[in-house]
Amino acid sequence: MTQYEPRDIRQIKLISGDEILAEVLGEDAGEYLIYNPLKVLKEKFIQNGSAKEANFFVRWMGFANNQEFILNRTHVITEAIVDDSVADYYNKMMASIEEDDSIHMAEQMEDEQPDLSKHVDDNPTFH
Repeated sequence: MTQYEPRDIRQIKLISGDEILAEVLGEDAGEYLIYNPLKVLKEKFIQNGSAKEANFFVRWMGFANNQEFILNRTHVITEAIVDDSVADYYNKMMASIEEDDSIHMAEQMEDEQPDLSKHVDDNPTFH
């Protein structure tokens, strides 16, 4: 894979219709290696009689344990390097998400300490 300068943030339009922002770590003729992809959600609304659109961002693969993904080029319609203001905003969002995740994970670990003294095997539950 060809390597690019760090923080090569791109907007990628997929054949599914999804748009994502991601750092491209490398690419070749068949695929991209992307890092920390965020899905772009667009919300249309009316304000003062004018149609407006707001963009929101969520993790593209919200339940994944990893942050690196291989994206097949056949699933990409187009891609573009974003301007500096969008790249700066992306970097701020990623810093915020990483901070929130680490805080949430620490709180979750404190809350989920198992009480093994209450473990009872003779009455199993099925979920």
